[in-house]
Amino acid sequence: MEITINRFWSIDDEEGLSRASILLKRPRVNGQIAKLVFDFIWTNLPVPKKLMQKGNFRFTLYFDTIRSTHKYFYDSVYNTDTVKFKPAFRDRKYKGLTTKEVSIFCDSNAFNESITPTEYANIVYDMFGCYLVESSKKITKEELDSIKPQMDFEAINQFPFPASFDAQKYSGDNGSVEKRIVNFVVDESSEAFVFRDKYLEHYEA
Repeated sequence: MEITINRFWSIDDEEGLSRASILLKRPRVNGQIAKLVFDFIWTNLPVPKKLMQKGNFRFTLYFDTIRSTHKYFYDSVYNTDTVKFKPAFRDRKYKGLTTKEVSIFCDSNAFNESITPTEYANIVYDMFGCYLVESSKKITKEELDSIKPQMDFEAINQFPFPASFDAQKYSGDNGSVEKRIVNFVVDESSEAFVFRDKYLEHYEA
């Protein structure tokens, strides 16, 4: 069985905020923290319960802030006024092996460039938790909450903080948004938005 975890930070330019200002607000934490969180949950709940033992799992964690334009219709047991969760999953087969593709969306007022690795890990924990509670029916929020304080926070905080751009490892970091198109015509006066370049214009690394 193979498990991969990808992370994506939304830079949709809404509410008068520029893409650059939204990009710079993303959590500046090491990309390996999400794997540490998952491994802890995996060892303590799915493995003893013999869940998720077949096929491969490909997780994508989507992070965003809560905005006035967002509408929330999914009622997760983890939802509060300041954080909203939504898991979505589907099965695919490749070379005879089933791969479960899991997208977990989280909008939170806590997401910003100053969120600590510990605070971030706690939210990521709940992201995986909302998926497990919804998908397995054999894992409860109460079980997840009971072992959450036992996470290895020393390991979570071992990485330099703030993490460098390269250590954050968000999906798409090597990409860009192309020049603006108006009425199906490229606006040559606009510039392509290159994530790495824009980030390093503000932060040193």
